[in-house]
Amino acid sequence: MFNTFKKCCGIVAMFALYFFSAPAAYAQCDGSEITLTINLDDYANETGWTLYDASTSAIIDQAPIGTYTGQDYTTVSITQCLADGCYNWQMVDQYGDGQTSWNGDGSFSLADADGNILGSGSGNWGAAADNAFCLGEVS
Repeated sequence: MFNTFKKCCGIVAMFALYFFSAPAAYAQCDGSEITLTINLDDYANETGWTLYDASTSAIIDQAPIGTYTGQDYTTVSITQCLADGCYNWQMVDQYGDGQTSWNGDGSFSLADADGNILGSGSGNWGAAADNAFCLGEVS
């Protein structure tokens, strides 16, 4: 009888897990999808970024300097679903030389879901590179 109870409760628990997690896994973006792709150089630990709401300066998301430690020469992609409005996606470099490297420069690009480039940079873009953009109907 105990085994029957375990099977029954296990099935109920799996159904509940699926029922409550599936909608989030398949959620649609009700705004605009924006993707930041970073081709890290050999000083990935110096690279970071912050996404700001341009009207309020509120931080929406960020990866502080040090986030990509140990990920030299890899590519990372970050996708955000944003409402209509204006934003600034700021790339930062701790050393102040952008993504310049003696062994090959890094780069970044910011694109919408249709592949339109909203911002990009490679090589020496300094300590910070601001990428301001607006989406949808902006009053």
